[in-house]
Amino acid sequence: MLTLYVITGIIGLGLIIFSAIGGMGDSHGDLSHDADVSHDLSSDHGLDSHDVSHSGDFWLPFFSLRFWTYFFGGFGGFGTLLTFLKISSEPIRMFAALGVGIVVGTAAATIMRVLIRNQISHSISDGDFIGVIAKVLVSPAENNPGKVRVEVKDESIDLLAVPMEGHQIRSGDEVVIVSVEGSTVTVAQSEQYLNS
Repeated sequence: MLTLYVITGIIGLGLIIFSAIGGMGDSHGDLSHDADVSHDLSSDHGLDSHDVSHSGDFWLPFFSLRFWTYFFGGFGGFGTLLTFLKISSEPIRMFAALGVGIVVGTAAATIMRVLIRNQISHSISDGDFIGVIAKVLVSPAENNPGKVRVEVKDESIDLLAVPMEGHQIRSGDEVVIVSVEGSTVTVAQSEQYLNS
């Protein structure tokens, strides 16, 4: 088993070093590996909080390359350490090393997922919403804004919306965002607005 620990430890350490070096030159290098679920987008640009939904509704660390990188490092490193220190017998060493690998891999994948999510959130500004086509999810009622969903920078974002004067919007309509004020956008019927 020592050979397995050493080999996986070397592979894990090599991948960690490689990803660290690669990450220095590309701050967005892992955006494609860690799909986000949903979160509140909070920043200093007026849109105080939107529900952001990404490509998946369910996330497991096992589908992340980063999980396996740190799993190999944790499993191999801890297994090697236990073997050299002659702590416990082999089946227990292997299960302990597996446990450490899973914990380290999950922690690394989760931490980077959160960091990437925050980085994406702060890269969206009010101007990114102007002129974008959105779909009405909930039509506005008396004195209550409706809700629209818009795709911006590969993110699906739900926003509070009020209709532009002279425009009526209903659930399922396609609308265009014409302005942003605080946490609410003003929308207009896309065909009517674009043809006016």
